[in-house]
Amino acid sequence: MPGDCKPGVLDDCWLLGAFMSVAVNPDILWNLIVKDGLEYGFCVFKFFKNGEWQYVKIDTRIPYNPATKQPLYGYCADGQEFWVPLMEKAYAKLHSHYQVLNTGSVSEAMVDLTGMVAEKYDLKSADMVQFWRDMKKYLALGYLVSCANIQLDEEGRPERGNGPKGINYNHTYSIERMSD
Repeated sequence: MPGDCKPGVLDDCWLLGAFMSVAVNPDILWNLIVKDGLEYGFCVFKFFKNGEWQYVKIDTRIPYNPATKQPLYGYCADGQEFWVPLMEKAYAKLHSHYQVLNTGSVSEAMVDLTGMVAEKYDLKSADMVQFWRDMKKYLALGYLVSCANIQLDEEGRPERGNGPKGINYNHTYSIERMSD
């Protein structure tokens, strides 16, 4: 599937998950790519930050592991796609450096990528009947919907592993449709 990506050395699945959510809607993705100057060695992206669209120009040099020839940070599963490492580099520049991307919120990333608002549901306290009605309505309206099973250890660090239904802890998923 276009947009499938692999994580690198950062714990930034929240951001990569938001990228994947955007990838299912090419209009939103192409809105973020202001200038594809690959042949000239640069790209310009835009992100919605602090209430306004901000433009970020980057060069196309991507940090990589010389032994594996893989990018150090997120990259596309399909070697013919290169937008993920470029967009991640621009997003890192917007936030000063890559290390800032080690922790974050998918809802914050979705706002930065779409300019829209994000809404969070805590499934432990939500009215589940209303929740499912809302999800069906949002998907029917074309909204981007992401979810994550947030699990933290006693020290507040993300846990590894998965829940009883196989949903990975602290991993972002996109919901594209729901069955009745």
